Amino acid sequence: MHIESFSLWVNNRNLRKGFFPQREWLLIAGSIVLCGVTLSCNRLSSRTGAGTSASNLSANRLYREFRDNPIDATNKYRGKTVAVEGLVGKIIPSDHGDATVHIPDHSDAAVNPNDANRAIIATFPRQDDLRGIRTGEKIQLQCAFDKYEFNSVSMSFCTLAKPENVGPEPAIVASNVPSANLLYREYIANEKAASAKYDGTNVEIEARLGNQIKTDDGGAAIHIANDGNQKALIASFPDASAVAGIEQGELFRLRCRVRKFEYQILWLEACEIER
Repeated sequence: MHIESFSLWVNNRNLRKGFFPQREWLLIAGSIVLCGVTLSCNRLSSRTGAGTSASNLSANRLYREFRDNPIDATNKYRGKTVAVEGLVGKIIPSDHGDATVHIPDHSDAAVNPNDANRAIIATFPRQDDLRGIRTGEKIQLQCAFDKYEFNSVSMSFCTLAKPENVGPEPAIVASNVPSANLLYREYIANEKAASAKYDGTNVEIEARLGNQIKTDDGGAAIHIANDGNQKALIASFPDASAVAGIEQGELFRLRCRVRKFEYQILWLEACEIER
């Protein structure tokens, strides 16, 4: 039996040699090794791509700053305009002409992209700014930081930013002009402190033109909306021609004297357009 077994082994070995000469064996072995390496590389590259495309978005980095240390992040961005890049989770238009964009925290794979929690919530005063923008699309936006609350970073007065102004880190816009909305919210948050700070002083702000009402003395009163309140601020211009050519909803810069805050309205007077 030992001799017969040895004979079968020799015959099988010779048979393999007959069908696959040494050169073919080398080619087959090399192909197997190459396939193994290729599959490993493909798996590695797919894991790497999945981990970097979203985690490098500056919106995720901004969110992590607030998640890791909300006090320091709030002090850093309070009153600032921030430029970031993010992936659109969903777009929610309102009846007042504005729209809210949710940018989920894609740095955590367990986060539901359709969940408003753990996200950046960016409010655009003009829905038209978001025409053609789709869910899942990468956008660059520039907003005024509002607050961090309920695991969400709220930003307002948003516009689409130029891609060259946005990098891998959240960018604070150096040439920031405080928005009318931020000024109004200071009064809402602490009327006494805001009145002591601003009443009787001149402020330079940016706003979206709301309703325009001409007065009998040749002037004009401009309504500026905030969070659905269509006349949160009322800016009085001595000369109505100063606002001629500015369309409703258009972003413009103005300089006014703060008169008073009364009946939830911030009254601005002696206003001029800043070019």
